[in-house]
Amino acid sequence: MITTNRATVSSFLLTRASVRLGWIRIIRLYSRLRWKASHSTDYVYFMMPRLMSHLRTIIIGFLLLSITMLMLRVRYNQLKYSPVKFELEVITEPPIILHTCNQDLRRELVREVCRQAKKENSPTGLRTEHKLKIMVTDDEKKILYCVMAKTGTKSWLHYLVQLAGKVGPGKWHFRKPEFMNRAGLNYLRNVDVEKIRTKYKNYFKFIVARHPFQRLASAYYEAILKAGHFAKKDGSAPNFTDFSSRLDDDLFPQLHWSLYQDECQICHVDYDFVVKTETVEDDSRNMNEAIGSDVNLTVRHTNILYEDPHVDPFKYDHMYHEMEAISPETLKKVLKVYDMDMRTLGYQWDFDEHRSKCENRDDKGGVCC
Repeated sequence: MITTNRATVSSFLLTRASVRLGWIRIIRLYSRLRWKASHSTDYVYFMMPRLMSHLRTIIIGFLLLSITMLMLRVRYNQLKYSPVKFELEVITEPPIILHTCNQDLRRELVREVCRQAKKENSPTGLRTEHKLKIMVTDDEKKILYCVMAKTGTKSWLHYLVQLAGKVGPGKWHFRKPEFMNRAGLNYLRNVDVEKIRTKYKNYFKFIVARHPFQRLASAYYEAILKAGHFAKKDGSAPNFTDFSSRLDDDLFPQLHWSLYQDECQICHVDYDFVVKTETVEDDSRNMNEAIGSDVNLTVRHTNILYEDPHVDPFKYDHMYHEMEAISPETLKKVLKVYDMDMRTLGYQWDFDEHRSKCENRDDKGGVCC
């Protein structure tokens, strides 16, 4: 992206206009003197000293303006044709290869962590309040999807609408619930508790997970910097540290950075499939096989913390210094807020390298995500 200093360009344009006006004044003065000279010889002799004084001033001013214009022209060309030098260099190291954990391992991790936290998978703990508004079902295909913000939700909803046979694979924009209802998708709102439990028991249930820190950074960019929500009294946006320090504030709730344990109730709903954005290509193929679908999911993992999304999705670049600037107390607070999500979904935070990790041990002792 090329940016140009607006003040520099304005100065350049004003300088060029001033130079042109200087030439016009000289030409007009010269023409007036020639006219006077043709009518009165004495007038020329009378005006000659004053003329030379004015010409000397005009010439000196013109030379100074010409030099200034030349310098601004050189600077303008530098800004126009040279790429912007980012404060942080783009990471060029080879990407980390993430091995995809099988579903049995991911689901067992959720169960084990929930058992340790004494939150067994049981329908008796289900909430039937407003939280269920993010649960989307396809009653014909018997599929249930927990919609979590900042996990590629638009692409996954498009996938379900295609699966219902209502739209093609082309470009698709997020639609209102009314459109989704016509496409055969429904939110679990105002549904009888027993019917909800039946759906949980008989439907194919899946969830899409993403590292909490990446969701948090993406939410900060979208909801705070880009959209301008939660601005300060002077209109400025809170920095990432201030934003992160308020995550445990009850007056600061938002679906963009909410918890899986609250919204998707991962310790009360036994999900059949756990997709991860970090391994979404493998997971989408495997889920298609599990439900017998041939719909192509047009989504890939991109990282708001990266200048280049194709490199290692776990090393911070764009937001790396923001994370480094967070105080240990604030970082501990963030980790405490997302502790349950990180443990159940197999995510960690590397304090030494200031980067997020997705690691779990497979049955052969290897590391997978």
